[in-house]
Amino acid sequence: MGIQNGGGPGPEGLTMMVDLDKMEVVKILDTGRGIPIPKSNG
Repeated sequence: MGIQNGGGPGPEGLTMMVDLDKMEVVKILDTGRGIPIPKSNG
């Protein structure tokens, strides 16, 4: 379900999968280096 670039190892950064029917985040992938992800409050 990700977007691949031209010929490299894949996308770098944050990828978020969202269920649009339920309007909720299903998965968050951190494939980069040094990208902070804040803790959830719930």
